[in-house]
Amino acid sequence: MLKFPQVSFSTFSTASTLIGRSWGGKKTFAVFLQGKSWAGSMVELSAEIVAHLQAAAPEGLQRVADRRWVGEPHDGIRRILEFQALKGAQYSARWGFSVDFVPNLQGVRLSWKRTAKTAMFDLCIDPIDVEGHVPNWCAFTADARNGPVKKIVRAVREQSSRDFARINTLQDLRELFQQRAAMRFRRFNLANYVQTDLAWGLVEMATGEEESGANRIAAFCDRLGVASETPILVKAQQEALRRLDGGAPAVPSN
Repeated sequence: MLKFPQVSFSTFSTASTLIGRSWGGKKTFAVFLQGKSWAGSMVELSAEIVAHLQAAAPEGLQRVADRRWVGEPHDGIRRILEFQALKGAQYSARWGFSVDFVPNLQGVRLSWKRTAKTAMFDLCIDPIDVEGHVPNWCAFTADARNGPVKKIVRAVREQSSRDFARINTLQDLRELFQQRAAMRFRRFNLANYVQTDLAWGLVEMATGEEESGANRIAAFCDRLGVASETPILVKAQQEALRRLDGGAPAVPSN
């Protein structure tokens, strides 16, 4: 299973929620992708900039907030694009995938995220992770002029569209987890993201890798103090196996 690397607080340019666990006397931190921005970093964007950002959303994504777009599920997978708020009134694009039958961990509680408004990243593609700093091509400040914002929006749409086009099935998503686990990152890697072992494990179970998937889910529970018999987790595994068998997914309440 993935091992969480040590990360210093100075590494975090975004204010994601952190959770710490001690293993072998060492304190290690993982990142909640759905974390909110640092206090004081939110500067209201002008209506003009908010309007320009709409052009960043690839076809099929619907706006659910000023800086966030989510698609309808295909094979249980939703596409997400958002401009995350960073320190210094900066906004940087990231995109990725939310899987409807993968519950979301908030604190120590699991909950469903099966709608456009509740969808959260299970796998996130963040250019900052690759470059180690906030890239100019996908980020802007709250006081940016319209011209540069329009250029950024075009670049974000082009790059996110390429990544989205690669993922059409759960098998594709499983392969993307594998590919990104092998990549070298300058900031966060997959192990820094709390959802990774849970989402990857359930996707593996739904695509025929039941033993590996079960091992990942067990590692997730062990690291984060989640009881393996938690009803929502049991239901998630049952649905993953139903998908493997070609059955219709269950529709629990959110």
